Amino acid sequence: TGGGFVPVNHTRVIDTRNGTGTTTGTIPAGGSRTVTLTGGVIPAGANAAKVNLLVPGAPATGYLAAGPGTAVNRTVFNYEAGSTQSGGVLALSTDGKVTFRNNGPDPINLVVNAEGYFGKASNQGAGLRDLTKRLINTRTAGNGQPLGANATLDVQVGGITGMATQGVAGAAINIIVTPEAAGYLKAWPVGQTETTLSMMDFKANVWRANMIVLKPGTDGKIRIRNGSSKPAHVIVDLQGETEVTKESLYYTCGWSPFEGTRFPARITHTFVNGH
Repeated sequence: TGGGFVPVNHTRVIDTRNGTGTTTGTIPAGGSRTVTLTGGVIPAGANAAKVNLLVPGAPATGYLAAGPGTAVNRTVFNYEAGSTQSGGVLALSTDGKVTFRNNGPDPINLVVNAEGYFGKASNQGAGLRDLTKRLINTRTAGNGQPLGANATLDVQVGGITGMATQGVAGAAINIIVTPEAAGYLKAWPVGQTETTLSMMDFKANVWRANMIVLKPGTDGKIRIRNGSSKPAHVIVDLQGETEVTKESLYYTCGWSPFEGTRFPARITHTFVNGH
């Protein structure tokens, strides 16, 4: 049986434009590209990877198929002319490989950003607890003002509908944007350095949506940036949270001869100088 889900810091693992994780160059029309996703933030032995897929600057519409190893067995998303992003889960072969096939009329570039993985061990990772709730809709929140050009918005995620404020492994979040100008959205934990990765590109006056798994930051909040030249309304819906099992937790020991050491289980009593 497979293990649970393990969120990771969002990391770019494949980019055909500059050769990150693969050879440099587009995937031709009807062509395929096999890549290895393990060996970095996704460890060897992972069953599947939770990713955000991006086809940037496509000349025409098409669709992308993928499968473990060299077996391309399903469509993962349709892309439009321009840039299209979509979250997805990719099954991996035993050696961590996946093959993508470009089912479009023109060559395309492909970018893959890792968000987490599913392990093999039954005591590894977390389960998903369903927590469906609208967190914010800027059209109806406060005075209904959109998120300004290049502005940021902090959204409370932790502490909602029974979720803890701190220590959440990851939250499944669906974000919708209704923009006035072309641009992108970023999302990252409050208290951390702003990510260099966009989670969604959009066109002027075209609604876009995408789902990501993101660990809430300080006080259980995430931060969203509108990377466009005009205001945009944003809707954020919570889909669930990943619950870490006690077997997969590690605890750091402090104020003892073992200070800084990480243990796979909680030490229930520590005595230092009689305390």
